[in-house]
Formats: sequence, C-alpha cells, structure tokens
Amino acid sequence: MLSNFAELFDGTGRRLYLTQKERRAFVDTARRAPPDIHSFCTVMHDTGCRISEALEVSPERIDLAVKKRDKIVYRAVPIPQDTLDQLDLVHNLRAGDGAGLRNTPSPSGRGPG
Repeated sequence: MLSNFAELFDGTGRRLYLTQKERRAFVDTARRAPPDIHSFCTVMHDTGCRISEALEVSPERIDLAVKKRDKIVYRAVPIPQDTLDQLDLVHNLRAGDGAGLRNTPSPSGRGPG
C-alpha cells in the first residue's frame, strides 16, 4: 500500500493526479466553456496529456478513421469517438487547414492565446 501512496505524490509531496471528484468538476466546468476550450479540456481529460502536449495537437496528428499502417512507428493514444467527432466539429479537422488546437488559448493562460 505504501508504494501506491508514494506514486500519488512527487518528491516534494505534491499530489500528481486529480481525484475522481476533481476530474468530474473539470469536465463539468469544461462543458460550460466555449467550444474550443471545451474540446481542449476534453482532449486533456480523455488522453491524460499535459497542456503542452495538447497544444501540439494538429489535424495531421489525428486519425479520424481507423487505418492500417505498415512499417511506420508511432505512439497511438486512443481517443473516444465522441471526442474525435467534437474535435472535428469545433476545429474542422477534415478540412486540413493545419490549425488544429494550436490556436486554442489554454485555460491556464499558457501557450497560444
């Protein structure tokens, strides 16, 4: 049990992860935000990525269809279909304009804005 406790905190004692209650509050708050912020928060929630990683998401990095890739090494992060649909709706991914989420202001104020 002690090893699980240690994994919840960093070396300085700061908690590393949100509780279930905090995650629910994050999702509920994101639902009330403008569509671009909501989709940004949804990506972070559904993938567990960092703010900096979410800011790097672009249309060419998202597979909207299931494809078989030969001899290409990549790190796939599964995203629920409803999240992919939301990203396409809000950010027009199928248009391929290259903007993606990079022009979305982050809720923390870090990154593009």
